[in-house]
Amino acid sequence: MALTVETGTGTDQSANSYITITELTDFLSARNLSVTAGTEEALILRATDILEQQNYKGVKQTPDQPLSFPRSKIADKENVRYRESTIPKELKTATIYLAWYLEKNPKFSDISGPMIKKKVISSISTEFATGEGAVIKKTTIKDLPLVINEIKHLLAVGTSGGRVYRG
Repeated sequence: MALTVETGTGTDQSANSYITITELTDFLSARNLSVTAGTEEALILRATDILEQQNYKGVKQTPDQPLSFPRSKIADKENVRYRESTIPKELKTATIYLAWYLEKNPKFSDISGPMIKKKVISSISTEFATGEGAVIKKTTIKDLPLVINEIKHLLAVGTSGGRVYRG
């Protein structure tokens, strides 16, 4: 599947990413980080898929756009409203850091449960590990500070421990 980057119009039904491969590699290179050549597209798509599972503030610019952004009624970290056609820089940065993390940690999981110790297919027998480390801990983007700190201001209350304002 080829990358189709969302440009801010919300009208390209094939849009499946917020960043290009060049944006990924240039950003990482400037920080002395990298991903394996040839894996960039798959990592970007997977990172975008994970970020698309989040609940964001505001509303989509067009109801039938394939990605969550562009959105209206959202603001940056300084509470300055974004223009409706904006793909927030922080979302792009979060996508890059998440793609980098996904390569470094291929067992990233949004599921939790017991770790399988032994699995026999012919007799359909499964044995679960016991003791310390026998449970797979659910890892989410909230466990990744380089990702969550970029987008927490974009997340709807309740998805990131959002801000509470008392009058």
